[in-house]
Amino acid sequence: MLLDITDIVFAPAITENLSGFLRHLVEEHHCYFKELFPDKQLLPKHHFLVHYARCLKMSGPPVRYWSMRFEGRHQIFKDMARTTNCFKNLCKTLAKRFQRGLAYRLISQSFSDVCETGPADEIVVKDFTAPVCESICSATNICQNDTVFSVSWVKIGHYTFKPTAVAVHAISDGLPQFGVVTDIVSISQKIYVVLDLLDTLCYDQHFHAFVLKHPCRGSHVYVLLHKLKDHIPLQYHVIKYEGEQTMFISLRYDLF
Repeated sequence: MLLDITDIVFAPAITENLSGFLRHLVEEHHCYFKELFPDKQLLPKHHFLVHYARCLKMSGPPVRYWSMRFEGRHQIFKDMARTTNCFKNLCKTLAKRFQRGLAYRLISQSFSDVCETGPADEIVVKDFTAPVCESICSATNICQNDTVFSVSWVKIGHYTFKPTAVAVHAISDGLPQFGVVTDIVSISQKIYVVLDLLDTLCYDQHFHAFVLKHPCRGSHVYVLLHKLKDHIPLQYHVIKYEGEQTMFISLRYDLF
């Protein structure tokens, strides 16, 4: 139940009626907590959790205004203070170094959404497997004899996509649709990922994960990197469950 709460709290986008559901989850969680641990007192954090539903309704996703990133920013100044050799006016030293670093990032445009890519090989489209070749040609209107760049990895923000990583490319009937990255292709300075689609069977409450399987016939989809439903690469896990090998994958947060 606590995992369900954190999935909602950390979601980057929410629905309009989600605050009521979150309020119900928090109330039920606290009731079960007192039932299981009658001798334990609820902590102040449990009380703060009661107000999350109201904050979510008034201000949107809590992850957009939480203080963790500001707390993490303190580490930069702590590292500077430990490595500097000037202690005459430490505050001035830290302020100047931070301003210089910020100026460098502004000039180098490191805040832009430009993707960083790894080594690339020039390859003819028809050299890909037949399903991948058909997906590329239908999505970009290029011929099989045209050449593209096959990229070994691509980094967007702090996250790196590589072949064998799993990406969410769509939401269908409330269930996320997953695909295994097989190829990363650069065409006209645009990055595309080729996904080997997986079938999402259901959501397993016990494992707090989605149950997947490979379709009988492999199908591929060709998606622009920025068009993916989520920018975080995932990995699936195969577990022997109820007498057979089952594929599970867990999201970092709820997707809507």
